[in-house]
Amino acid sequence: MAEEVPETNQTADFSFVVSVSADPGEDVILPVHLSPETSAVSMNISWCRESVIIYQYMKELENINNEYENRASLSIQELERGNLSLTLRNVQPSDSGKYTCKVIHDGCLKTVMVHLQMRGERKLQRQITEQQRKRKKVELDGQIKELELEKRIMKLEMERQIKELEQKIMKLEMERQKMEMEGEIEDLEKQIQELPLPTHALHVSDDTPEKPETEEERETCDTMERGSGDLKQH
Repeated sequence: MAEEVPETNQTADFSFVVSVSADPGEDVILPVHLSPETSAVSMNISWCRESVIIYQYMKELENINNEYENRASLSIQELERGNLSLTLRNVQPSDSGKYTCKVIHDGCLKTVMVHLQMRGERKLQRQITEQQRKRKKVELDGQIKELELEKRIMKLEMERQIKELEQKIMKLEMERQKMEMEGEIEDLEKQIQELPLPTHALHVSDDTPEKPETEEERETCDTMERGSGDLKQH
């Protein structure tokens, strides 16, 4: 059965808060009693969840919200002893929340608030929180992977651009070296063209034979002359 855990109790003005916990599927009693014990048969009693009236007792007539038909009830016999407790049958997690009992008697309004909480609600909330945490972790992991992939793509793109720049620099360097070599070749050709032509001594021959300077040369010449004379005589 449900457990009743009073938080505050101010019987003087009949305004206090009660906490009740229950397992899903249980029948739970939202406890409210008049103190001192007084008959409530002639009083106007209403039970509300938030701002919606779920049960109303007025002039010995009951009015029950359609959504709580056969689920919410108040014991008319117990009203004689000042018991205003509301019974909720087959409670579910959706029934968790704040319930207010309002009593009007002799022009005075008295209220009691009862907080209904499912025992498995905290566990369910922890499970939901854990699922949300895991979902958030998965989302963050996905974002991290996307950023890492984007980083690798940017790195590859930068490497490609750097390689293209290096190739352009190499090409320009080769063109520059080629131009320098062509310039050096032109300079060498100009220098060659500007060099003076070599001059050679020309010997002008005449009919006068040179005189032999040595004895051997004179003897050779005499021999040649004699041989030439002999040829002429024949």
